[in-house]
Amino acid sequence: MPVDEFAADLALDYRDPGSWLHHDSVRGSYDDPVVFYVHPTTAQGPVWFDDLTDPATAAQTLRISDRQLAAFPGRWWAPRYRQATTRAFYERGGEGIDAYDLAYLDVSAAFAAFLERDAAHPGPVRPIVLAGHSQGARHVLSLVEEYFSTTGLAERLVAVYAIGIPLPADNLVLSMFPPPADPQAAGVTIGWRSVLPGYPRASPDDRISVCVNPLTGTTTRPEAEAGAHVPVDDPSCVLRAVRVAARSRGGVLEVEPTDAGALDCVVLPEGNLHRVDIELFAGNIRDDLRRRTAAWRRRTAVSPTEQEGGR
Repeated sequence: MPVDEFAADLALDYRDPGSWLHHDSVRGSYDDPVVFYVHPTTAQGPVWFDDLTDPATAAQTLRISDRQLAAFPGRWWAPRYRQATTRAFYERGGEGIDAYDLAYLDVSAAFAAFLERDAAHPGPVRPIVLAGHSQGARHVLSLVEEYFSTTGLAERLVAVYAIGIPLPADNLVLSMFPPPADPQAAGVTIGWRSVLPGYPRASPDDRISVCVNPLTGTTTRPEAEAGAHVPVDDPSCVLRAVRVAARSRGGVLEVEPTDAGALDCVVLPEGNLHRVDIELFAGNIRDDLRRRTAAWRRRTAVSPTEQEGGR
């Protein structure tokens, strides 16, 4: 059982900054929120769990995390954790689910350590954003269920960005923090799964899944032309200057570049754009997060200066 293998590996101590990819790292301005981010799967099978001592996987995890976190300006908290490998995804109908559940124990412990540190922060409470992709999105939704329904944290939540996984309409998190009908609203859950047009597979998960178009920030405006897309401006990124239109259809986000073939270098089988769910829309996510943080501040009447204790 993966339980034994997982338990044999020493748990991380989240009082140690070395257990974090980012530990209250400031990326942005005082207008930006605290961002608790959980990275996606970066470790391959055939074992169940990531070897945190493996330098190649550690470097890959940091590279992907930093690339995704660029979409979420704020004070970054991003834990390392004993992630389930790709084997857990392919065997999620059996022991793989145990691997995911046990990996979540690390994420939960990291969030508890974050809350302890956050409680000691001077001044009024700060807004919180939860963000995760793929496996990380799964764990972020579990954090909402565990911590935000009973601890009084709900009023601090700007948004949950749970990207790259199905979001069934009857999910408990969506009943607490519904998908946005308003691009200005705070206290919402946002997610999508990106594919090229003509994506052939329509699973039951697709048909019942909620999809928020990142170009409009809502479920009520499912389509947007390329003029609404903020293209990637990182000169080192293969997506630089690519422009896309996007439409929510059948529970997934159909993405159509203005230049045919512009996404061929990142597409997976069956037209899947999972690897760039966040990167491709980083500029739109930044704008979205800042709009919703501003809405949260208006609702709570907490200014950035007050938030920082007048510093």
